[in-house]
Amino acid sequence: MIEIKTDAFKRALAGLRAKYEHAASIAIATGIKVAEDVAVAALRSQTKRRTGELEDGTLSYQRSSREGVLFSSAKHARFIEAGTVPHVIAARRTQFLRFVVGGKTVFRRAVFHPGTEPRPFMAPAAIAGETAMVTAIEREADRIAREF
Repeated sequence: MIEIKTDAFKRALAGLRAKYEHAASIAIATGIKVAEDVAVAALRSQTKRRTGELEDGTLSYQRSSREGVLFSSAKHARFIEAGTVPHVIAARRTQFLRFVVGGKTVFRRAVFHPGTEPRPFMAPAAIAGETAMVTAIEREADRIAREF
């Protein structure tokens, strides 16, 4: 009769699993940081800073050991990312819209907006973040394999 004891193997396997889970967490954090940096750089190069809402603190992420989500909580982020079609802007809370054109204050009940071109900043960030995450997990997996 041959008896094979698996307790040591199970402990080694649990330790290996913990190392890979830690490596995945490092890779996710790396990917999110790269994505955030790329999104902010794209915003700075493509948009005029008015309120700073898109850049300052609106690029946030939720992270667990298994996933990370980068998002912008700015209400107008989707319009920057995807652009807009031509549309009418009408006064809603007041009777008139008020704005300045050529130093002169103008009042209108509605205006026609010609739309905007897309200026993606999250899509390129997602691609860069994913690439960085894959590179990081491969690097960490190689390190773990060499230790094992």
